[in-house]
Amino acid sequence: LSMTPSMYRQLQRSNSHTPQHQETTNRIRARWPGDATLSLPFVNVGSLGKMSAPEARLAAGAYDRPPKQITMKPEPPPVEPPPSFQVPALAHILDSSSRQELAIGYDSTTGDIAKWIPTEQSHLRIHGATQKGKTQFAIGLVAAMLSQQWQVFIADRRNFKDWSIADSRAELVDARRPEAFLDALKAVHAEYERREKLLGEHGARDIDQLRSGIRPPRLGVILEEYGAQRVAANTSGCMAEIDAILAILASEAAADGIHLVAIDQRPVSYHPTVKANTAPVVFNLPEGSGGASGYWKAHKLPRFTFFWDGGIFRSVPASVDFESVMVRRSPPRYPALMGKRSNVPEAMADVYLPEVERPGTAANVVQNVPTGTDESTRWDAVVDAWFAVHPEALFGPAKGISDLARAMCADNEGGSTDNYEAYKGRAHPLFHAFRENIRLPSGDRLGTDIAAEVTA
Repeated sequence: LSMTPSMYRQLQRSNSHTPQHQETTNRIRARWPGDATLSLPFVNVGSLGKMSAPEARLAAGAYDRPPKQITMKPEPPPVEPPPSFQVPALAHILDSSSRQELAIGYDSTTGDIAKWIPTEQSHLRIHGATQKGKTQFAIGLVAAMLSQQWQVFIADRRNFKDWSIADSRAELVDARRPEAFLDALKAVHAEYERREKLLGEHGARDIDQLRSGIRPPRLGVILEEYGAQRVAANTSGCMAEIDAILAILASEAAADGIHLVAIDQRPVSYHPTVKANTAPVVFNLPEGSGGASGYWKAHKLPRFTFFWDGGIFRSVPASVDFESVMVRRSPPRYPALMGKRSNVPEAMADVYLPEVERPGTAANVVQNVPTGTDESTRWDAVVDAWFAVHPEALFGPAKGISDLARAMCADNEGGSTDNYEAYKGRAHPLFHAFRENIRLPSGDRLGTDIAAEVTA
């Protein structure tokens, strides 16, 4: 089969009236050169008019296929919104906590509260990328600890930029230097050994078997940026000592009421014993990082959403309400583990009175007594209870009068502290009278320099 250029142009004009014919002419145009090509002096025009039989069938459309029919998938039915419930605030989360269970979040579908049971899952590790909610979660966890009379110890290497709100309620340790981090862990280990001795003396398996009055509070040890701390310790040569202490605490200290909470983006530098004995709380992580942290779908988690104990939960922005919530709860203040224990009188060094029952008056019940009353013994129980949970106020500078006024206001006005300013005038003399009258078993008043008297 041969075709001259004039025959080709005629076929092109006759077949250009439909898209299918247009496609046919396009094939022929691709097979046959145009006028510009034919006008070139080095083109062999005689060889251009020949076409093989398969090429002819292709140009004629013998191999054409009908256009593929595209079927559009129907739109999925609209997803029904989850059941409506009021998103809980930090105060509601804390009210759902108990001595054995700490509320840490809520189910975004049902509103059920997620809880951590320290007697079953002794320690935690919190993972998540920057600005995904792990620090807010940790602040809420500390608030839950304080609301249940825990002692809180925070080793932070970032100059307390996130933990300054807990300054007056938790012990903060600047751990920017690896040596300071090691000193902090040594202090916790010393507390662990003291509690081990206490359990042995009373034949108790754990602190819950100790009687009230000698039972120490549960101690939450927050380790900020634990992985980075371990890497820094490796360069300074103290990582082996840090690992040895943490391995003991992670495997043995839960019975003594000491619970570790390690915070880091990923557990890439964790000691094996620490990782094996800590339950993961996983926030959003880059894709591929979730498996090592404990939840392989972590990259799909929205902000402030975390995986915990097989479920997906939401945390609350705890730092927003932390101050206002904790003021109303008046958490206890215990002797510090580092640097201040020597200032506590020897008779009180090993005595903890965090769980105080006020005799004679029920908490959160209005007593209908004016704020400025001088009625005898009206405030004795309130003042005694306040000093029992604030033993550091017995000596040193007179700090805590406003806090005592809040306790008096709460006792007298059904738990509200809004009007505590009106109680300061009465709290001041009561505060100083209690400090003046308190005596050690030897009969000496707190703050007396016994050494100076002997020398004189």
